Amino acid sequence: MLKIDLNYWIIIFTFLIALTGLFFKINDEGKNGVKKLNKWGWILLVLMIVSTYFNYSTTKREKEKARQASELQNVKDSLSQLVKETRWKIDSVSRKEQIAELKTTRIELRSELEARDKRIEDLSKENIQLSKELNKKNEEIVSIVTGGGSFCYLAPERSFENRNVINFIIDHKGNYPIYDVSIKVWDMTCLNKIDFGKIWEAHMGKSKVLTNDEWLKMKNDTLFWTHSDETSSDLREQMNKCQIINVKLGTIPNYRINIDPPLFTTPSISKETDLNKFTQEYQADIFARNGQFSQKITITIKNNQFYGHSKIEKVISDTKRDVIFEYNWH
Repeated sequence: MLKIDLNYWIIIFTFLIALTGLFFKINDEGKNGVKKLNKWGWILLVLMIVSTYFNYSTTKREKEKARQASELQNVKDSLSQLVKETRWKIDSVSRKEQIAELKTTRIELRSELEARDKRIEDLSKENIQLSKELNKKNEEIVSIVTGGGSFCYLAPERSFENRNVINFIIDHKGNYPIYDVSIKVWDMTCLNKIDFGKIWEAHMGKSKVLTNDEWLKMKNDTLFWTHSDETSSDLREQMNKCQIINVKLGTIPNYRINIDPPLFTTPSISKETDLNKFTQEYQADIFARNGQFSQKITITIKNNQFYGHSKIEKVISDTKRDVIFEYNWH
């Protein structure tokens, strides 16, 4: 429905009254009455014109205000959009700066972590090295106290008084002294001549000729040793005849020492001995703080000269031995 402003209704109403006053006559007292009416019609017409102008001016001002308000709103909207765009650009720049800063921080953190990892690795290597040095020091302390890997053995030496015999002295090998040394030397040639079969027959009631290897196996049998005190006594008596020395030497320093007289001397070889068939064997059982050692010595004669071979083993267990030194001499 069309809406018309109140001013327009006033103008229309005034215009109708003016037209009525101008074009219609009212029957009053003659001409004076008509003139009076016509006068009021013109007045109303003037009022209508004035009202129309006033309404036009008011409308124009309102339109101008509306236009200015619209422009102002447009300016506000533009400013708001500009503010939004500016904020977005600022936020974009800020985000870029933040991303760049985060990248820089990440690079710095990575460098710092790499430096820390390198430091940890270096510290680990230092720790490993210090542990190795500490273990080495501990091993050295243990070696100083126990003798470590050092050992002693019987070494041959020519006799200046009798060229027909060999002197044996105690010699040292290693970097540390050897403590609580005791040594037993057996004439293995003598032990090999013992009639173990006769002992077996006498005490076990069985007749058998035993080899040395069979004897070594048999003597580990608890039944043989525990059969009777007479068995043990007889065995010890026969074996003691083949024992050359059984001495306690105490501490052996880590350098060669000369013992006068020698630790032991081989028997003089008689003129009736067939030198081409001559063989003499010895075994030394050496006990020390750092373990037990066994040395085997074999002596032969070639071209009227002594030749010898020796092997030193460390006793690990009853069934295991490690060769630690071996030498020949003549």
